[in-house]
Parts: sequence; C-alpha cells; structure tokens
Amino acid sequence: FGVEVQADAVQQRLEAKIRTELSDLIGKIVTNRTKALYDPIAPEQRNNVSREDFQNSLRTEIEALVFEEYKEGKQDIEKFLGTCNEYPGRVLCIALLRG
Repeated sequence: FGVEVQADAVQQRLEAKIRTELSDLIGKIVTNRTKALYDPIAPEQRNNVSREDFQNSLRTEIEALVFEEYKEGKQDIEKFLGTCNEYPGRVLCIALLRG
C-alpha cells in the first residue's frame, strides 16, 4: 500500500535495548571497517562524505542487518556480525562514494 510500517512502543524499546547491548561490538566493527574501507580512499575521491557520516551510515546498516537477518539461537551474535560485517561496509562504501 506504499505505507511504511511503524514500530510500536514495545518494539522501539526492545530495539533501543538491543542497540545499547551491542553498541561496543558494533563500534569495534565500525572502526575496523572504516579503517579498511574509508581511510585508504584519497580525500578528493570521497565525494564529500565525511568519516563521521560514513561511520554513522555503517552503524545504521549493521543495526538493520541485526534486526532484519539475525535469528537468535541459530548463531552467536558475535559470529554472525563477524561473518556479515564486511558485506554492508563494502556496499555502503560504494553507494556513498557514487553519490
């Protein structure tokens, strides 16, 4: 119907709790991927994408990956993120730099 689904208050609180609990782990991944993917790019080729913007976008992509793809009990969250963290980083890097 072209209408975006809105999260109810319970879901919003749950997502906030998950974000808080995974903040350190996701922060390490964001730092690692930024160093590997963003930092080597020459400043004139960064398409006016700041390091902070890149990191914020990458964090959002990783959080979305957790909420949409992670199945508790099927795999440990650290292993899941370790396996999947390169994919959103590379896709985001290409998308942001294309403008």
